[in-house]
Amino acid sequence: MIGFFMFKSIESEEELGEFVYESRLNRKLFLLVKFSTESCLPCKDLQISINKLLISRKDLVVIEVDARKFSNLCSKEEFDVFSVPSVFLFRNGIIVKKNVGKMSIGELEKFIYY
Repeated sequence: MIGFFMFKSIESEEELGEFVYESRLNRKLFLLVKFSTESCLPCKDLQISINKLLISRKDLVVIEVDARKFSNLCSKEEFDVFSVPSVFLFRNGIIVKKNVGKMSIGELEKFIYY
């Protein structure tokens, strides 16, 4: 599944689980899970930074979760999302970083790669 695209909006909770599982198998992969909503302006700003980063990084996969549609995921202990945008960085299937709020492309790069 991973490798065919670098950005994907999930259609089911199970789909997110599949991406997390595959990120455990591919140790070179950076998996960024972004919780957002359609009407969130900071979410749209963050997406611009993500799109710019995706142009140059082939080791990054971004999964978008609609926080309204998947409110059950927002309330799960590992995510605990109360505000959007919220992003989670997975390495080897484990959340290693979390950020709430928009980020510039420079901030996003530092968040993921350092």
